[in-house]
Amino acid sequence: MVRIDAATNRLLGTIRLDMQAERVATDGGAIWVGGRSTDPGFETAGAVARIDAATGHVREIVQSGLPTGLAAGVGAVWITERDAGGGALECIAPDASPAGMTGLPALGELAVGGGAIWAADRHGSLVYRLEPDRFPCSAASVLTGPAATP
Repeated sequence: MVRIDAATNRLLGTIRLDMQAERVATDGGAIWVGGRSTDPGFETAGAVARIDAATGHVREIVQSGLPTGLAAGVGAVWITERDAGGGALECIAPDASPAGMTGLPALGELAVGGGAIWAADRHGSLVYRLEPDRFPCSAASVLTGPAATP
């Protein structure tokens, strides 16, 4: 990845990651990058990197499934990924271990807004609203159903 000064369009530097940058999200203080891990020490196919937005320093790289969607907000970074049952939703919050829910529909792209996480159905034309509870990475977060149907 490269950092570019938006005001001057000047290249500020390069950020090297042990992964293929396939998904990008930001929550203002951090830039989150998800994709296929190229680190042979990782046991999973995917990874998510947290980059300090002010300095461009990689703060951490978290192993995950291969992200099909990535969004930041409501206290965490959210990842959709494939699993044997269809789909999974994983979240990573500061000072918390990654937590996930499996057996969900095959979810794809994500967005955050209005205090909720929005997920697109990869195999159809549905959009789901996911309601996080007070602790955004707890298993109490539930898929409430389609927000809109065609």
